[in-house]
Amino acid sequence: MNLLLVGILAFLVFHGLSSGGVVARMINILRGLGRMLYLSMKLIRSPFLIRNP
Repeated sequence: MNLLLVGILAFLVFHGLSSGGVVARMINILRGLGRMLYLSMKLIRSPFLIRNP
């Protein structure tokens, strides 16, 4: 899983070196992914989803 992410990041960085616009787009995508991860962690930790018997 981590290897796949590293490969994707290397691919994006390699293409980002070719054109400047891709770098900004990549940063926006990474920000979006980070926000989604943060929200999902928040939802997982929220007491609403925890089912206590």
